[in-house]
Amino acid sequence: MRKIVLTLAMAAAALLMVGCAEPNAQQDKAERQNASKKQQAAPEQEKTVVVNEGMSKKEEEKLNERLADLEDKVDDKPQQETTKQETGDPEQETEGTEDQALEAAQDYYAAAAAGNYNYTYDALTSAAQSQFSEEDWVAANTALGSDAGVYDIDSTNVVDDSTVDVYLTITSADGSSSERATQFVLETSSWKHELTQSEYELFAGAIEPATASATASASASSSASASATGDTKHVEIVITSNEPADVSINDDSLNWFINEEIVGTETYERDIAANSGLSVSATTDAYQAQTTIEVYENGELVAQDSDPNGFAIVNY
Repeated sequence: MRKIVLTLAMAAAALLMVGCAEPNAQQDKAERQNASKKQQAAPEQEKTVVVNEGMSKKEEEKLNERLADLEDKVDDKPQQETTKQETGDPEQETEGTEDQALEAAQDYYAAAAAGNYNYTYDALTSAAQSQFSEEDWVAANTALGSDAGVYDIDSTNVVDDSTVDVYLTITSADGSSSERATQFVLETSSWKHELTQSEYELFAGAIEPATASATASASASSSASASATGDTKHVEIVITSNEPADVSINDDSLNWFINEEIVGTETYERDIAANSGLSVSATTDAYQAQTTIEVYENGELVAQDSDPNGFAIVNY
C-alpha cells in the first residue's frame, strides 16, 4: 500500500514539473521572436568610425563628415563617367571634322592636278558656282594651267564644325611656288570648296583671256590668209594678262617693234617677211599674275606660252 502511494506521489510531482516547464519554454520562444522583430524594425544606425576613443565629440563629428563626403564622391563618379560618355569628347569631334575636310581637299586638288575640272566645279559651294558657269570654270582653269601644278596641303585649322581653313603650297611647272589659303565648308552633308576673294579674282581674270583666245582662233584663218603674199606671211599675236604687264614684240629685221603696257587682252597683226623670226614677251611682277601669248601665221597657231607667274615668252 505504501508503494502504491509513493508511486502516485512521484507521478504527480513529475506532472507538475512538466506543466511548469512547458509554459516557461513557450515564454522563452515568444521572447526570442519579439527580440528578433525589434531588431528588424530598428532603424539603421548612422555609420560612425571611432579612430581614437579619446577624441572630442567635435573632432569625431568632423571626421565623420569627411568620411561622408568621400562616400558621396565615390557614388557620383559612375554618374560623371556616364554623363561624359553621353555628351561625347569635343576633341574627338574636332578631329573628325578636320579629317573629313582634309580628305575632301585632297580629292579636290588631286582632280585639279589631273585636269578634271568638271569634278572641281561640282566640288564648289553653291555660292562659288553662282559666280561661274561650268564652261567658264573649265576655260579659266585651262588658261591658268591648273593641271600643271603640284598641290601640297601644309595644314588645316577648324574654324567651327562646318568650316575648315586649308593652307597649301602650289608648285608650278617652272619650279616656282606660291602659298594659298582657302576654305572648305560643310554643305548638304558634303565638304565643298569655298573660293576666297583672291581665288575668285584669279579665276575671273582668266575667263576673259580664254574667251578672247577662242574667238581669235575661230576668226584668224578668214582674216589673215587673204592679206599674205608669196614673200610675206600674216602674223597675228594675241596677248592676255590679268594684271598690268609689259609687252614686247619684234621681228628679225626690227621692222615691227612694239613696247607697251597692257592689261586684259590685246591683239596685234602685221605682214612680215616669210623667212623672218619673231620674239614676243609679256611679263609682270604682280602677284599671281597670269600672262598668255598665242602666235598665228596665216590663220594657224604656230607658237604659244602661258605662265601663272606673269612671265610668258615666245621665240621662234
